[in-house]
Amino acid sequence: MTTFDLADVRRFTADLEARMNQCDHGEGMECANLDGTLRHYAELCCEFCRQVRQWGRAIFYGQAAFDPEVEKLWLSEGIELYRRACDLWVYGQEMQGECFVLENGAALGSALWRLDRMLAYWVSPKPATAPLARHGVATTEEDN
Repeated sequence: MTTFDLADVRRFTADLEARMNQCDHGEGMECANLDGTLRHYAELCCEFCRQVRQWGRAIFYGQAAFDPEVEKLWLSEGIELYRRACDLWVYGQEMQGECFVLENGAALGSALWRLDRMLAYWVSPKPATAPLARHGVATTEEDN
């Protein structure tokens, strides 16, 4: 994404939703088995976190304006992604046996932890402000 305006973020979240739905319905090769689905959701969680961080940086650097509707969309989509990925992770844990380990369960667990921290400690981004002088500015030779 480049502008992080409402239309841009809507396109991203609609694509994310479509990719979740596609995987949930067993479409595509990346979700052909449970381990592949776990990996796919881990990638979606990481991509979501990466885009939210870029949005926050763009606002901080003054490259994008803060829009509360965009923030609301990020939060609602993040919560939905987290809910669906958690359900999948729990299902993956239930399917593992003593002799069978789903390798991508740990990747999804890690991605979920990062997504949870992002959502639980959400802070609305703000533009940077110039630092103020720590000492009074000297105006004459005597002030030094």
